[in-house]
Amino acid sequence: MKTNKKTTSNCNPFDFLTEEIIFTILDYLNDDPFSKKSFSLTCKALYSIESHHRKTLKPLRAELLSRTLHRYPHIEHLDLTLCPRIEDIMLNVVSLACKDALCSINLSRSRFFTNIGLSSLVSSCFNLVEIDLSNGVELNDLAAAAIAEAKNLEKLWLSRCKLITDMGIGCVAVGCRKLRLICLKWCLKVSDLGLQLLALKCKEIRSLDLSYLQITEKCLPSILQLQHLEDLVLEGCLGIDDNALSTLQQSCKSLKTLNMSNCHNHSHVGLSSLINGAENLRELTLAYGPALNVLVLEPLEGGLAPQGIELHITSSCRSLTSVRMESRSLVPKEAFVLFGQRCELIEELDVTDSKIDDEGLKSISRCSKLSSLKLGICLNITDDGLKHIGSRCSKMMFIAGTETTANTLEWAMALLLNHPKVMLKVKAEIDEHVGHGRLLNDSDTVKLPYLGCVITETLRLYPPAPLLLPHFSSEACTAGGFDIPQGTMLVVNAWTMHRDPKLWEEPDEFKPERFLGGFGEREGFKYIPFGTGRRVCPGAGMGLQIVSLALGALIQCFEWDTIGAVEDMSQGSGITLFKVKPLEASCSPRRDLITLLSHL
Repeated sequence: MKTNKKTTSNCNPFDFLTEEIIFTILDYLNDDPFSKKSFSLTCKALYSIESHHRKTLKPLRAELLSRTLHRYPHIEHLDLTLCPRIEDIMLNVVSLACKDALCSINLSRSRFFTNIGLSSLVSSCFNLVEIDLSNGVELNDLAAAAIAEAKNLEKLWLSRCKLITDMGIGCVAVGCRKLRLICLKWCLKVSDLGLQLLALKCKEIRSLDLSYLQITEKCLPSILQLQHLEDLVLEGCLGIDDNALSTLQQSCKSLKTLNMSNCHNHSHVGLSSLINGAENLRELTLAYGPALNVLVLEPLEGGLAPQGIELHITSSCRSLTSVRMESRSLVPKEAFVLFGQRCELIEELDVTDSKIDDEGLKSISRCSKLSSLKLGICLNITDDGLKHIGSRCSKMMFIAGTETTANTLEWAMALLLNHPKVMLKVKAEIDEHVGHGRLLNDSDTVKLPYLGCVITETLRLYPPAPLLLPHFSSEACTAGGFDIPQGTMLVVNAWTMHRDPKLWEEPDEFKPERFLGGFGEREGFKYIPFGTGRRVCPGAGMGLQIVSLALGALIQCFEWDTIGAVEDMSQGSGITLFKVKPLEASCSPRRDLITLLSHL
């Protein structure tokens, strides 16, 4: 009896939970590692039961893959983005262990597998509906042919698979008739022919990303015969011109999202044709495109409409919820008034570097659902215009000009990728002062002088606003031998000053060391990325802190490498300085920080 009492007293009541109750608890915990660990300490049966419950797996190391999959035989979603080296034999292991359950696999950060491994995976895992092969720069048409055996495939990502040609896409089109999403971004060998085959065979496509493909108007009629097409991305497609867009007018009734950023060969005429036919359009992105000429296009009810493409957006797409118009500086200010009058469902509006004024903001304040407004450097607005937004847009959660901060971070990363020795030096500084046990925080930035020098040098070479905000001379003066009358508008060319060989040694070289040891060459007025004096940019301090934290965290946590040989540093023209070709790089978690990152 004593023995029985002792045994009963040592038993944990959680050990008597049925599998059904434990499954319910696991569903409630929803993959929270800390909560699961706490529960596992009270329930000894947790791990044996969880092996049947877990549906998602993200292994930290490829060498543990076989043992991990044996423990979790019912995995449906396998994420291998933390395993940069995945060979064919490992895909064979996956195909054997998960052949009945696996629905999706992410290989977007993995290398070294071939069409042989893919063929084994696809032939065994007949329930596969999602495959992500992004960044597979070594995958060719044989790999595409292997994928074509996945008859139930619905989503396929092939971004940057630069060796896949029309033949490979044709194989996919013939084999994967159920495709609903396909991403072909940067698949530079895919042409109009491959897309025509895809549109002919895969009638269920709803989302299509053709960014930076060398296509023309020849493929668009076939694509627009897709009755279910809702999301179309044509970013950077230089072959898309007015003739191409004119084909969209009669055939894009189902289209809800359209991205034509970085398309430079169209005008307002082509966009007018497009938008007049897109009656269900909800989201439109036209960032970094050509200047829109100011022309009266057509009369509307009640008289002549204001000039510009917004005329057609607001008259044809009244259900729009998101519009992005970054760097469209020639869109007339009158056009923005129409947004408030006709597009009252707008939730997100980006008019960075535009001519919008207080009247435009007053009109936009009618959009009661507006929750995000980006203005960037807009010279024609005052506090009065912002007061209308603040008082009438009750859902407003984000109103800012963050583009300059994002641009600076992008330039800094691009410079570091092109100068790996500097990257290593910054990484060593962070490791020394922060270590691997925690993430970098606000208080650490003052201890990282070299990181600060990198950001300062980035701002010298690529100032956020190359031409600072205009000022007026308060009185008559003489500068550089020129007589300047009172009230003259003055614009400072910071970009030229920062690269003046009279002021800087090797002005076009990236040398963060020039700013070590205090201010150094920052003395005087030769370094003014944010302006100076009483009119200095009020957000400079916050912007620098954000860039320091973001850049420091990216360097601390990840190993970085370029996609190509060298990162393209071509500069765009506009009020803010942006990269013509957006930054593209590959990264993988640093081994010493994998455990820390897995708990975030």
